[in-house]
Amino acid sequence: MYDKVPALLKQQKIWLNYKDTYTGADSKQLQENKAPRDLRGKICSYKTKKNLYSECIKSIEAGYNTGLGIALTENTGIVAIDYDKCIKNITPTGAIEFIDAETEQRILRDIHLLKSYVEISPSNKGLHIYLIASININIKTPIEIYTNKYLRVTGKQCYYTDIREATEELKELMSLYKIDIDNTEDITGIKFTNSIYDNQIKLKFKYTNQLTDAEILKKMFTHNTKGDYYKKLYNNLMTEQEYIDFKTKKLKDLKRYKKINIEDYERLKEKIDSTPSGKAFTLIMELLDFCYGDTKAVKRLFIKSKLCKSDYTKAKYKDARGKKTLDKIDRYFIPKAIYYYKNYRAI
Repeated sequence: MYDKVPALLKQQKIWLNYKDTYTGADSKQLQENKAPRDLRGKICSYKTKKNLYSECIKSIEAGYNTGLGIALTENTGIVAIDYDKCIKNITPTGAIEFIDAETEQRILRDIHLLKSYVEISPSNKGLHIYLIASININIKTPIEIYTNKYLRVTGKQCYYTDIREATEELKELMSLYKIDIDNTEDITGIKFTNSIYDNQIKLKFKYTNQLTDAEILKKMFTHNTKGDYYKKLYNNLMTEQEYIDFKTKKLKDLKRYKKINIEDYERLKEKIDSTPSGKAFTLIMELLDFCYGDTKAVKRLFIKSKLCKSDYTKAKYKDARGKKTLDKIDRYFIPKAIYYYKNYRAI
């Protein structure tokens, strides 16, 4: 039933159960109960201790509960958008029929803007979108957007199968609904989002890094087809034209990329390459490959490169709790590089 829930959600400790009951003379009339419950079937607050996905599944199998859901709390990095009573019918083939054309046009616009995981709600009358974003928000009108709420999960996936980081797209969506973005809380650099990125990169790489920094650089610089490019990039000796040629050559293999991401990839590539830190970002992307996802090695080697500016290593960004101070490498370059690597790297 829950097979199509994204793996990245399943890996997080954000789960609680719920328990529907059956009433009536024949005990066949379903009585929905949306209240979150612990593993033993007792009603609890969604802000209580969360569980692992596997633990909640075992609770259902043991008969303590009948379903499970995600307990969102502030600063977790997960955002849910709830479209209630928007579906008129779901055909036997799984096609969704909306209540009217205007509703269909609006919701499909939102879905294709965010391009993140969508599922049909437990009532079969609504839709939920889940995404990753560095924003805290809880509103019910003109659209329901939550980072602090318990929502039951079905696994009835539709439109998009993967959960993705979409902070900028969420801001664009909010502007479409004329929501005051300035009144929302920015939680850039949150620990939970970074833990999701860590899991993404672990899933992407088959091996762990066993090489020294010197061995990694030697492997890069002696690459049979791109060694000279890597060496020039690392030492900041690559001309603008060489850099463009390097990026263009990599894009010739677009057919090997996930087709659903090609348009998005080109748009993001153009945006990244046009920034002053484009080369630095590209280097970190390549280092992720040669370091087998070892982000500590990536940071060490990037700092030693000629592309690392002193401003990148200044710890001036507070994390969500205001305790740990992050530099731009930890706050921006590495998390973003991991996200783009996961979504746009050749399969």
